[in-house]
Amino acid sequence: MGIKLAEEIMRSTTDWGLSFTDISIRKKKFNVKYERLPSKFKPWIKEATRRIHSIAANRNSSLIGESVMRIGFAKLLYALNKLELDWSRAFVLFAPDGTFSMNMERLQRGFTYGAVIHFGTTDYLAVHNAMPNGCGFSIYELDTTKFTDEEIIRVAQEHQKHLSDDKKLNIGNHFAGVYRGIDPVTNEDSGRRFVVIHCSGHVGKKKLYWTDYLSEVDGYNRVETPLGAVTILQDQARKEYLDHFNWSNSKNEGNRECYLKEIFGDGSYKTLASVTHQGLFRDGTEIRLGVQESAPILPIAYNAVEGLDMVEGLPNITEEILTTKDPFIGLEDRPYYEALKTINIVPHGGGYEFDYLVKKLKITVNKNGIEKLKITLHNKKQKQKVILEFKDFKAIRSYLRYRTRAEILSKVYYYKLARPIYHLNPLFQIYPPIQKQTVYIVAPHQQKNFELKVKIKKLYF
Repeated sequence: MGIKLAEEIMRSTTDWGLSFTDISIRKKKFNVKYERLPSKFKPWIKEATRRIHSIAANRNSSLIGESVMRIGFAKLLYALNKLELDWSRAFVLFAPDGTFSMNMERLQRGFTYGAVIHFGTTDYLAVHNAMPNGCGFSIYELDTTKFTDEEIIRVAQEHQKHLSDDKKLNIGNHFAGVYRGIDPVTNEDSGRRFVVIHCSGHVGKKKLYWTDYLSEVDGYNRVETPLGAVTILQDQARKEYLDHFNWSNSKNEGNRECYLKEIFGDGSYKTLASVTHQGLFRDGTEIRLGVQESAPILPIAYNAVEGLDMVEGLPNITEEILTTKDPFIGLEDRPYYEALKTINIVPHGGGYEFDYLVKKLKITVNKNGIEKLKITLHNKKQKQKVILEFKDFKAIRSYLRYRTRAEILSKVYYYKLARPIYHLNPLFQIYPPIQKQTVYIVAPHQQKNFELKVKIKKLYF
């Protein structure tokens, strides 16, 4: 796509084939309370809050995500301060798909999803506490001289018959699908066909999530905070962890291509991009949890019905955005201001959202982190107040939906994060089979008692 055409698209009010005139941000009051929070930890929650910024779509799940992230980020700041390490350039930025995490361990540690946690120094590695695993997208173009649409569907259907708890995909919102390349300006079918595979493969995950194996290595620091231990890695421990992540990440990329070869065979495609969105970036100075770094080709995934967008990431956040748009106005004196100019974020998907308005959130903490959450939702249409108490976000998946394409792209457009190449319209969903598509897929080994408590009360106006 030429630069002139791309600029015209970015200026258009009906950009990406969508109108954003109806996109509104809810500015209702939101109340969050931290139950049993030790008094000596309160200043660190305050400092973490001051350093967390968000351009997430809507407000419901993103406000919960920010509230949870204050816990994990504050623990890291507390530990770095105790070790007398420099954390002056540390900040968190939630991307348009900022939300909460369906990983129970990550939640208990106090971390969420759709965010960049940035420290800007190679003196230590702290972000591994948020549990990177090398999850990402690979995007391929099929050779349409070898496959008609009918043949693509036939081959994919045949493969689908043999799927059973696939070890490369099998949990969460991982997927594989074939897509039509639709021109974002003319809305016409380009004739090009793409395959997108989203998964991590979980290769080497144990050593990425838990670092006890480094306890005897030089540079390993375990710091007990009032809400649980975190580890800060320096020197050799930092190097060994980073090496393991890079190895794991490359294996995950290889697994995605291996999966494609199983379906369509060698020589049937070309690789356009393989992009990590959950892992260590910039030599371990930051972690991205569901956030991509700008590149010539990136996919943004929504849901099985709306498909994806193939975009070109733009240099962002620009000086113009920093000085004219919230939440960046007034940050000029922050030590990390220059880093914001080169953060270059692109959302990887939509994230989760509530259909009801979130009014209250209570986070109960203990010496290990987050113990449980209590959310008060208002369903004004049915005049109901719904109170949910739980320990794992998977417990409330029936109250959630995926954010839509329009909700995410309104933010991408507003902050000038990327420009469109193609809309990827679904041709055939390989995994999970379309009839099994839900808000969140729970694998058999994840089935458990989520300890969900629900109260429904009448709303009075």
